Amino acid sequence: MKRKRYTLLTLLEKQPKALKKCSEFIYLANLFNSSSVLKQMSLSLAAYRLLNRVQIKSDSIERFLKFYKLPANAFFPLFLLMKKKYLDKTTALKKKKEENIRKILNNLSSSKKIILKSLLEDEKKYNIKITLWRKYFFPNSLKKAEKLIKISNIELSEIIESFMEDFKKKYDNCISIKYKKVLCKFIMETALNKISPGVVRKNYRELSKKYHPDLGGDPAHFKKLSEAKNILLGY
Repeated sequence: MKRKRYTLLTLLEKQPKALKKCSEFIYLANLFNSSSVLKQMSLSLAAYRLLNRVQIKSDSIERFLKFYKLPANAFFPLFLLMKKKYLDKTTALKKKKEENIRKILNNLSSSKKIILKSLLEDEKKYNIKITLWRKYFFPNSLKKAEKLIKISNIELSEIIESFMEDFKKKYDNCISIKYKKVLCKFIMETALNKISPGVVRKNYRELSKKYHPDLGGDPAHFKKLSEAKNILLGY
């Protein structure tokens, strides 16, 4: 069976759009177009990957060219230099972005943090990817991270309940029983691992002032609050 060969044209065409806009890439493209040797050249899969992934050190280029029987052309060191510069820049930007997201997520309320911890544990336990949680708790942009901070406890508890129902149907009740209690703790706005009856009653009294319908609160959430209190107290 004949092994597939790759051309330098393929290598250039497969580069990211952002990289293609830089002056170094344009220079390389012109260098390629003006050389009949480069146009006719073919690469093995191994050589193609080493170049594309920049897995060749600067002091090993000569050995690489000799091993894969490639001409000593300026194209190769220039390509590696350009791609390395691009990868270093994108990696630095990605790290900075992740740091900014982490800083924002550090401002999460304790009740949101306990939900996140529980979800992570179950995700690992059942070896599944929970799309909804990745959307809300693993934001890949500052905009999504800020959205998570701003989302209200009422709205998030509704999202959690909706997800739990769908998850149970899909995975035939394999979701851990602790979810219900974790959700109740979230509704009661406490992040304590072991919540005492006294804390439950105290939080219920304080939150009742905020959510009781007679005091201008949300009737639906007040009902959930009462249910959460009863579950945590074992009624």
